[in-house]
Amino acid sequence: GPVVLNSTSTLCEVPPVPSITNVYSSSITISINTGVNNSYWSKYSIKVTSGVSSTPQYVQANGALNTVAIYQTTATWTNSIFIIGLIPNTTHTISVSAQNSNNVNTLYGAEVSTSTLCVLPIAGVYTVNQTSITASWLSGGNPSGTEYYCQRSTSSDFTLTADGGWATAISTNSESLTRNTTYYFRVKSRNNNFVETIGYVSLGSTVTLCEVPPVPSLTSVSTSSIIFGINAGSDNPYWS
Repeated sequence: GPVVLNSTSTLCEVPPVPSITNVYSSSITISINTGVNNSYWSKYSIKVTSGVSSTPQYVQANGALNTVAIYQTTATWTNSIFIIGLIPNTTHTISVSAQNSNNVNTLYGAEVSTSTLCVLPIAGVYTVNQTSITASWLSGGNPSGTEYYCQRSTSSDFTLTADGGWATAISTNSESLTRNTTYYFRVKSRNNNFVETIGYVSLGSTVTLCEVPPVPSLTSVSTSSIIFGINAGSDNPYWS
């Protein structure tokens, strides 16, 4: 009689580079490109490496990352896959593997990389002197190396500003300021792809200190009274 041969499945095509559709501070949305030759019942796994780490992680059914790869059809993954729980302002590299009906996997295909967005920094504290102010802020969860841009103004609407430029420090020192004057500060951040946060975070305002007045001038002395004049100093403004 005839010899019964076992069946087998042909291998999948290695998937092309996935498409990034949206980027946020802690998530990225992608879609899988299956290639032109893979059957609709083929299954796919999504690999992610983040930052300087060479340890891969894999997207799970709920969008979170884990060290175990799972394979699902594109119908299960859907056309909009949210990869969640990512670190802000970190470069994430994404690739896809396909699996045939015999659970034989392809290599992971071409990679695509992007950086998650920054989160807005958080207002910190001031260190105030007569002619200088150090304004500081908290990273808000952005990793070290994130760049910040701080503006200073004597106007609350920032119509006239002094800009500190982009820097990785989480504070800025302003010098040669006018004594007893209100200064307003605000700050924003940008990611590794130079995408800035939307708008600034207000750091509020503070007032520089007055100069210590010099010795007052005695003008008249009597048995029950003294008349003297205040010497304001050369640098205190008239409203002090």
